[in-house]
Amino acid sequence: VLAKALLNMHEKLVVAANEDEKRNWTTTGLANFGEILRSNQENVDELSNQIISSIIKYLKANQGALFIVNDEDVDKPHLELTACYAWDKQKFIKKTVNRGEGLAGQVWLERKSLYLIDIPENYVQITSGLGAACPNALLVVPLIINEEVYGILEIASFNKFKTHEIEFVEKLGESIAATLSGSKMNAKTKNLLE
Repeated sequence: VLAKALLNMHEKLVVAANEDEKRNWTTTGLANFGEILRSNQENVDELSNQIISSIIKYLKANQGALFIVNDEDVDKPHLELTACYAWDKQKFIKKTVNRGEGLAGQVWLERKSLYLIDIPENYVQITSGLGAACPNALLVVPLIINEEVYGILEIASFNKFKTHEIEFVEKLGESIAATLSGSKMNAKTKNLLE
């Protein structure tokens, strides 16, 4: 009976330690990203590059993209790729996505995160000098604050994302959306003042 109680207590301590580790990982990550978000509010391109490269490194993912909603043309808003990152390098790619188009456009339309582990072969390829392969996991998260979508984060990885990692990216998405909202307001105010 005593041995059983000790084993039970040991299991509970291991579970509690794992939960503490996940909480600390999330708290540390949010604090680090808070600093990034505060430091570059003036330059959206620079901010986008820092956000996506830091997220990929923090999640130990392989590649990612950050799309920001461009609603300058009120009749035809679209997502604009502002930052792309893969294999520890910033990529320079021009791309726009309409609402409902592809996975990013669908997430924009539905306003809900999408997590895929069965990724269509032609959707994305992760390539290096050693060859090319499809990722094992794809996470697409809308950047929402006050019921408005400001952008989309798309992250591909050979490793499957854990529940606490997905929740972390969703929480971070709210912070990024708040920063993008503030940047948009600052840009509009600056234009009006000029």
